[in-house]
Amino acid sequence: MYSEEVDLCSRIGKANWSLHWVPHAQIVHYGGQSTQQVAASMFLRLYQGKVIYFRKNHGAPTSRYYKLILLAAGVARLVVSPLALFEHAQRRKRHLALTKSYWQLLTHLPSF
Repeated sequence: MYSEEVDLCSRIGKANWSLHWVPHAQIVHYGGQSTQQVAASMFLRLYQGKVIYFRKNHGAPTSRYYKLILLAAGVARLVVSPLALFEHAQRRKRHLALTKSYWQLLTHLPSF
């Protein structure tokens, strides 16, 4: 759920197996069904999973570089977040919730 599919594809490639794309295959994704009630936790685990993927497959320096990118993106989000006050109520609510998630990401980032 949190970058495992990327890790699996990477391991398949390293094992010299092949991946096949089936263009006519269809999958129905009922988004967020397993994590619906824990959106903030899901947000943190998503990025934590990506940091773990980079550390495992590309080394600690790449993982630290990715964390710096997350830090910059989070700070940028917080800088522009006051603009949400001028949005329509529904968009403002979503935007502020996302801003809160980015704040939590920034506070948890050192522990990843």
